[in-house]
Amino acid sequence: MNSVLFSRFTSPHVNIGLDSSPVSVSVVLPDSEGAVLMATGNKITKIPLIGPGCGQLTTCTSCLLSSRVTQCGWCDGRCTRRNQCPSSSVWVQNTCTPVITKVYKVLGD
Repeated sequence: MNSVLFSRFTSPHVNIGLDSSPVSVSVVLPDSEGAVLMATGNKITKIPLIGPGCGQLTTCTSCLLSSRVTQCGWCDGRCTRRNQCPSSSVWVQNTCTPVITKVYKVLGD
């Protein structure tokens, strides 16, 4: 089985399995929706270059640690792309709000 890898970094961002026919280099075409059309044998596969979406990333940390290729950011307590964040909200791609996980009482001397 052939596969195609897309990455901006050293580790793969997307690893998509294709059928066993070789990829026809002459039929690798970008489309207007940010995807690539690839031909393997008599089959055409549409591969999104920015990944499947951001909704599966449920924490701010996992969202912001995702590959930049995904174009994900944090907005209103969920992981979204910028165009999915309401204009009245703040969309961030570089920092998460700190979370207090434990409070300690400091005893005096």
